[in-house]
Amino acid sequence: MSIYGAVHQVLKHFETHLFVCEAPKDKATILESIRTIWHDIEKYSKNIYPAKTAELAHIVHCIPADDLAITKKMYECAIGQFVRLKDTWQHEKEIKSFYSRLFLLLEELLLFNKDWDECCELCQGAMFYYIEECRQIVLKKCRSCGNVYDAETSERLPIRHAYELRIALRSDLSGMLGRDEWI
Repeated sequence: MSIYGAVHQVLKHFETHLFVCEAPKDKATILESIRTIWHDIEKYSKNIYPAKTAELAHIVHCIPADDLAITKKMYECAIGQFVRLKDTWQHEKEIKSFYSRLFLLLEELLLFNKDWDECCELCQGAMFYYIEECRQIVLKKCRSCGNVYDAETSERLPIRHAYELRIALRSDLSGMLGRDEWI
């Protein structure tokens, strides 16, 4: 299958399986849908964006669905991004741009964030939540500029410090939102 065929397969699968309804059944359904099409995504993305492909492959294949921190609002935002991804692809047919936008969508869906509610104070970029492995604290990292903040206090932390981060799991964020906001 050509790269254009793979893009078509990914868009068709997402439209008919992942974003078929306004609200997903559960996290397992979301993750299984992504796992089903991951081969078609990874086949070409690993040559275009190898580091991002590896990071997302780890999430897709190694993290159990129950551990993912996905909210209803994150899913709603991902639907909007998917609509824009489809529209942009219909007009541009630019491969590198497609994979960049696809990875933004997957990050929005699989990495805990409150994009609708907060942003980086310096560049207004999206903030994704991580656990700092050494101190076991929740941190927010800006996708755009890389600034790091303490999630509890929103205090900006020094960038020069090397942080060992892993994505924040549902269990790490239990007190962040009400029970009815999680999927």
